[in-house]
Amino acid sequence: MSYTNIPLENIIWDIIRKKQKLTEKELLSELKKVDNDLSTRDIYRALMVLELFGKIIVLTQKEGKLIMLRS
Repeated sequence: MSYTNIPLENIIWDIIRKKQKLTEKELLSELKKVDNDLSTRDIYRALMVLELFGKIIVLTQKEGKLIMLRS
């Protein structure tokens, strides 16, 4: 399945919706399956957009970031 025309925010939103919560490493692993050329900068920008729209919460922990659906 090709996601070339789908915005990165939508791809990330679909992944988070299915998993409910996941770590940054888990998200990166899932995104690598979709597109191996994504930059960390693009991923963080998309996460920020989703967080600003109130769709997700991103928590920073010692182990890394935890990404969750906003309830």
